[in-house]
Amino acid sequence: MNYQSLSFLWVVTVGVGCGFADPNTVASIPGTYESEATWDLGGPFAKNQSMSENLADMFISHVVSTLGAPQAVQGELEQAVSNAIRPDIASMLEAQLPSELSSNSDIVDLLSQDLATIHVESDLVLAHEKDELLGLDRIVGTEHIRHLVLDTPLGEVDIPMQELGASGEEPVIESSYSTTVFQQNMTIEDQAVAIRYGKLVSWAFEEGTGVDPTTLTADLAEGLDCGGFVDTLTNNVGIPEVTVAGQTYTMDVQVFSDSCTELDAGLSNKTLGIFEPNADLLIKGPSALSYGSSDDQITTIESSDGYGGTIDGMPNILSQMLDLSFTAQRLTD
Repeated sequence: MNYQSLSFLWVVTVGVGCGFADPNTVASIPGTYESEATWDLGGPFAKNQSMSENLADMFISHVVSTLGAPQAVQGELEQAVSNAIRPDIASMLEAQLPSELSSNSDIVDLLSQDLATIHVESDLVLAHEKDELLGLDRIVGTEHIRHLVLDTPLGEVDIPMQELGASGEEPVIESSYSTTVFQQNMTIEDQAVAIRYGKLVSWAFEEGTGVDPTTLTADLAEGLDCGGFVDTLTNNVGIPEVTVAGQTYTMDVQVFSDSCTELDAGLSNKTLGIFEPNADLLIKGPSALSYGSSDDQITTIESSDGYGGTIDGMPNILSQMLDLSFTAQRLTD
């Protein structure tokens, strides 16, 4: 199978005027590197949650959004709402799921395993620029991802990278981020990699099961009657209230109705009703810089403890840190 190169822009801004950067280290970073990375993208499936529980978490995220709480308390509010209604929501959704997505299915376990180890091979070219106007040194570069491999229980499977692009488009990953450099450490502050997580899940799902996931969520969307759903929910839980940071939030019929409508709408345009097809992988964290025997060039850039990522656009309860790592070895100056 032929694979098209994916590329993304790597931009590093290094502040030297505030004591963050060692100029000698900055000058020794530029060059061409060969990078090998390991991504575990199975986080949303790794807690042995059923699909109904994942969808319940999506419903709860819509409830929290509808309640209009300040951003600073939304994580705490999400947990409080979850404690109040999650078991009822999950039970009601379980009754409506196609058998292929029910708690008796092994699909969630398959996705947890199949997305647990993705090997990424790429070439990285870094250059040093001086911004005289701002007084900043800059490391800019380009990374070309050459190969993606899924390490499954049945063996390694090449990921056809064109599957991650929109129909008729060349799949291109573009991202930029900034870092700080101190001594022999470089911390990536923000990097958005357009890995198109939902498309990857859809491909892995169909690869592992032979079933098109869009047909399953279409069946669920067709069977979800928000009017009846909200009536049953309010009969089970009433009109719950939760208090967070001194503010009381009431989940009345309108809140439940609006949240169900949002969940229903997502079933038709999200992978498994949960994941945005084009969701970015958001990466940040520290990396270590190592010199070779001559001590005048960085020869290795390697991720350190705390390096990882989340999935863009996911509720807090699902967008947990993903386990990521990389090692880049210098090839040329």
